[in-house]
Amino acid sequence: MIDVIDNRIAPMVPFMTGTFKDAALAKDPLFTVEKALAEYAAANAAKAPPPAVPSPVIGTTPVASQIVAAAEPPSAATPVDPPFEPTFRKATGTDGVITWSLNSTYFATKETAQWIANKFGLGEVTEAPFAGVGGIFSCDINEFHVKLKDGRLVNAGLLAGYYQRNPSDKFPGLAEKLIRSQLGLVS
Repeated sequence: MIDVIDNRIAPMVPFMTGTFKDAALAKDPLFTVEKALAEYAAANAAKAPPPAVPSPVIGTTPVASQIVAAAEPPSAATPVDPPFEPTFRKATGTDGVITWSLNSTYFATKETAQWIANKFGLGEVTEAPFAGVGGIFSCDINEFHVKLKDGRLVNAGLLAGYYQRNPSDKFPGLAEKLIRSQLGLVS
């Protein structure tokens, strides 16, 4: 906890500068890693257990292990869906004087928005201007919004960002669980 803020400079103490003035210390320093390890080994040598000696086993035969369950390769009839990897577009914002790059997470591609709409909404994707209409700020591309079953419109890029931060191949089901929690779709 800081009790007082002061503008005084703390005194500085130089550590080791220059060369050794004591010839004895230069030849035999007070501490080295090698000395410390040697002292530790010498002090703990009596405490060390004796080395393990393998005991001979008479009349042993290898035991054949039984296969309890075998993993079957997926059949061609049940294709495995590849993990969803969202894609985003680059966008530029301006106030009429200065131009800057915007966070690409707000700008999902049309394909990504449609996937999100099919998964969490009614399958409807609409376009909306970034930061609404009016004012001095504008953007060179529109956002894609997803219409949910309760009628709300949600930025598809923000939802797709959960899949970007929590890839399905590394965190199975996590992105969907987080999205459902944020949207209040937890059953």
